[in-house]
Amino acid sequence: MTDLEALRRALREPPTEQFGDLDVSRIMASGRRIRTRRRVLVGGGAVAATAAVLVAVTTFGNLAAPAPVAPATVLPTEPSPVVPRQVDRPPLGDVIHTGIMDARGEVVFYFYKIDVPELPKVHFGLSAAHLDQHNNLKQGVANNEFRKAADAPGFHPIMGGNSETGVFVPAFGYFVGPAAQVKATVMGRTVNAKLATWSEDPTVHAFWFDEGVVPEQEMLGRPTAFDATGKRLN
Repeated sequence: MTDLEALRRALREPPTEQFGDLDVSRIMASGRRIRTRRRVLVGGGAVAATAAVLVAVTTFGNLAAPAPVAPATVLPTEPSPVVPRQVDRPPLGDVIHTGIMDARGEVVFYFYKIDVPELPKVHFGLSAAHLDQHNNLKQGVANNEFRKAADAPGFHPIMGGNSETGVFVPAFGYFVGPAAQVKATVMGRTVNAKLATWSEDPTVHAFWFDEGVVPEQEMLGRPTAFDATGKRLN
C-alpha cells in the first residue's frame, strides 16, 4: 500500500474520541468579552499615555513660562505735595543758605554726624536739602566719604548736578584745608564755586556750583582749590 492510500484510509476512519456539539452562543460571548478587555486595555493605555503627555506639557510649560510680574505702579501725572518734616539726620552746626529757590523752598546744605562701624574714620558728611517757608528741612541728597577719613586734607566726593530728587540739586562737595577759592572747568571754561565754612570746623569748606554754571555734573572738570594768597592747594 502506498503512503497516499494509507493517508486516505486514515481520513475515512471515525475518530476514537467523540467530541460534543459546539456551543456557538458561548463561543461568541466569550469572544466578545476578550475583545472588550482588549479595548479597555488599549484604551486605558491611551488614557495613561495622554495623561503623561499632559503632565509633561504642563511641567515643561511651567518651566518655560516666566515668573508672574506684578503690575506696574501707575504714578500720578502731578507731583504730590511735600509734607514738611524734620530730616532724619539733624544738622551738625549751622545750616548753609544758598539763596537758590525752587518749588520746595530754599536749597541749603548742612553737615551731619555719621556713626557707622564700617566707616570708623568717617564721622561726618554733607547733605543737600530744602528749607521750606516754615523752616522745616526736607531731606535731600546725602554725601559722605567712603575711601578715606572724612577730615583728610583735599577734596571729597562731589554729588548733585541733576534733578534725581525731583528738583535740581547743584553739584556740591566739601574741601578740607585753608581754601579761599574753588575753581573748575566746564566745556573748557573756568568757573568759580560758592564757598561756605563749616561752623564746627574752620578747616572744612562746603562748595557748590549754581545750575547756570554747572547744569550737569558730567560737564564738571576736576576742581582746584586755592588759598587766600592764590596758592594752589591740590
